[in-house]
Amino acid sequence: MTGPVDWSARWVTSGEDGPVAPLLRGELDVPAGVVRAVVHVAGLGLHRTTLNGEPVSDARLESGFTAYHRRIIHSSYPVALGAGPAVVGVELGRGFYAMTTPNVWGWHEPPWRGPRMARVQVELLDAVDQPVAVLGSDTTWRWAPGGTRSDSLYEGETFDARAEPRGWDRPGYDATGWAPVRLAEPPAGTLVAQQHEPVRVVASLPPVRWTRAGDRLVADFGTQLAGWVRVGLPGAAPGTRVRLRFGERADAAGVVAENEHVHADRLDTDEFVVGEHTRSWEPRFSYKGFRFVEVEGVTEPDQVELLARHAHSDVATASRFGCSDEVLTWIDRAMRLTVRNNLHHLPTDTPVYEKNGWTGDVHVALETMLHQYDLRRLLTKWLDDIADSQTADGQLPVIVPTPGWGLIEAPEWTTLYVHLLDRLDTWYDVPGLVPRHLPGVLRHLDRELGRLDDAGLATGVLGDYLAPGSTGTPEHDDPRVAASCYLVRALRTAAALVTRSGGEASRADGLRRSADQLAAAVNDAFLDRERGWYRSGPGYRQTANVLPLAFQITPPEHVAAVVDGLVTSLAERGNRHDAGALGLSELFGVLTRAGRADVALAVATGRTAPSWGAWRDAGETTLLEMWNPVSRSRNHFFMGAMTRWLYEDVAGVRMLGPQWSSFVVDPAARGDLEHAEFFLHGPRGELGASWRQDAEVFRLEVLVPPGTTARIHLPGRPPATVGPGRWHRSVDRTTADAALLVGAG
Repeated sequence: MTGPVDWSARWVTSGEDGPVAPLLRGELDVPAGVVRAVVHVAGLGLHRTTLNGEPVSDARLESGFTAYHRRIIHSSYPVALGAGPAVVGVELGRGFYAMTTPNVWGWHEPPWRGPRMARVQVELLDAVDQPVAVLGSDTTWRWAPGGTRSDSLYEGETFDARAEPRGWDRPGYDATGWAPVRLAEPPAGTLVAQQHEPVRVVASLPPVRWTRAGDRLVADFGTQLAGWVRVGLPGAAPGTRVRLRFGERADAAGVVAENEHVHADRLDTDEFVVGEHTRSWEPRFSYKGFRFVEVEGVTEPDQVELLARHAHSDVATASRFGCSDEVLTWIDRAMRLTVRNNLHHLPTDTPVYEKNGWTGDVHVALETMLHQYDLRRLLTKWLDDIADSQTADGQLPVIVPTPGWGLIEAPEWTTLYVHLLDRLDTWYDVPGLVPRHLPGVLRHLDRELGRLDDAGLATGVLGDYLAPGSTGTPEHDDPRVAASCYLVRALRTAAALVTRSGGEASRADGLRRSADQLAAAVNDAFLDRERGWYRSGPGYRQTANVLPLAFQITPPEHVAAVVDGLVTSLAERGNRHDAGALGLSELFGVLTRAGRADVALAVATGRTAPSWGAWRDAGETTLLEMWNPVSRSRNHFFMGAMTRWLYEDVAGVRMLGPQWSSFVVDPAARGDLEHAEFFLHGPRGELGASWRQDAEVFRLEVLVPPGTTARIHLPGRPPATVGPGRWHRSVDRTTADAALLVGAG
């Protein structure tokens, strides 16, 4: 993290747009008195920067993906450096800035498309951090093609070690044959300092087993990952080529790799050609989602060394959860891994097929993600990406950033903008965030209100995506239900933001009136008051009833009937859901608040498909995209959005005051479970609760950090508020009045 840079360095480029990654070399004459430096780098699309042959950082896939015609991120790296000759080396990959792979989203033809280029500035500092000199990229730099013969985030990379000039980024290398760089036309985007966590390799895993598919080997790493593989061929002769094909699935024919959205003969495939002095390599400008790697070019596993490199934005883990039920434990573990596999400078839908920042995925899963990881910096960056992607009339795309694709009418996706702003403000209180984004939020909501149909309803096109049996929007579903319900929530959230930020009372009141009018239109159009359920198409749909309950749209006198209808539908399906991504995110909280935690537990712990238990029993390690027997993606977190229910209602820890200044402990969804716990690293220290129960006693431990209060709900007892400390409570479950046995702080 760094502040603004007073740039004097120039943007430089090779001037060519061929497949080979260019190597840029700048020679520095470091004067006496210098003991360290700060290297500032902006590289488009991706850069790998070295100083005297050594990487300036362990960060990968630098410096972050944005709408490049609006903002360009630069990174700053403190390094040790003494007087004498020095060399800065920059290798440039394509990323999403200069992609050439054709794809349905249009990443190969975005509005920012240009040649790969870099801007590098080196601040030389003395022993007391006083500036000595500033050096930077200019026309004295030179370039040559390197060993990376091609790179694509969708196709993979080819690296020929024979073509990599040995020692090219070290002092003493003879670069007289290299061509001079050209000054590049500066890109349109504003240069800003990287504030979010970089992508790093966080773990390295060897294969757990090998199999064969014809004359090819298949390595199984035992779990779904995002990243790449380091390959070594210690005994191979120069010119030996090995081909690695990545996939989340494998069968008797080898790795299954298919992507109808990307129009290329090659998908998620790396190639490495051994050089005279280089017999190992790992990719520099791409990542994949995978568990299996098909190896072509060797005949036996002992001829090749593979090491999976698990890489993602290096966000801190914020919490831990434990539970006596193996399915609920698996849901938490699988959701955490799936989220991590989708953090690469922004939250994506899948590390395989798209790598797009779908707004709907985060919309439903945001609360869970905030419970699991410290996402303050990453999501603040992505909120700026959303603002950069908004059109002048307030429309938002369903993927952010976007090359221009995805400007469709789907408020059930795009009202994430206000939801994300509210949640970041509530969880982290980021200075200046609400004033910066509230005008854009209101512009989007005004546009949505201007689109209401003749019945006063919002229209959408995605709806309750990927319900069981569907491969998209459920057939015969009326997407106006979901679109209108999410818009109601968005309007109420925006009204609250206006009020607490000191905005005009009339503006907040107008938003609330619009929300109430839209809620009334939902009830008029879809609530069958005689049957006590909401219609969405010709039959009963659980999501159409969950969302009005979740967002307080259902009239109070009809809540019990709608809940009963929902419980009946679940029972008729053997306590299985028919909900897609939207409905599932709210189903379990709705049931628990309505006093039917027993049903919520039965659905969550079920093992007959569609269920998380069925995925666990099938050996999955992450969450799938679809409930159908064959799912495209195996790294899709939106089907795990309900995981927050484990923390809030099974463990029973729920935020009450902003930034966890107060919280509730109310484990309402206990059922016959023996134990659950949830502890969070809050802004004032660790907080949370752990409980155990048997037939006779319920025991609760609550941890409250300084400056915080907790409101504790015990079975059969009135709520009690406690202050900082570690509190222990036990309740006798055998007595009619559930007597309090022990109280200690």
